[in-house]
Amino acid sequence: MALSLKDNKEKLNQDIKFLHTLLNSIASKLKQSSTNQFVYQSIEERFLYYLKYYCYGSLKSIEEATNYLHCSRRQLQRILKKLCDEGKMIKEGKGKYKIKG
Repeated sequence: MALSLKDNKEKLNQDIKFLHTLLNSIASKLKQSSTNQFVYQSIEERFLYYLKYYCYGSLKSIEEATNYLHCSRRQLQRILKKLCDEGKMIKEGKGKYKIKG
């Protein structure tokens, strides 16, 4: 369901809660796109950045991470396996990982 912007623009421009929600959404998308385009080139580098700054060292949802990183579940699973094999991460359960240390 969508609101007709033509019919509701004036009311929406006066609704502080709506404008606040809209600004938060735009700010979040801008932050995500700017950090994705940062220096980190490989998915592994972007994943480690995401893990450190957004997940505080503990991954709870593979699905959420794949959406953030714009990669497939399989790509992320390969990275997780590699990091676990290298001893950089610990698997805590199904889909849950933690940075070792």
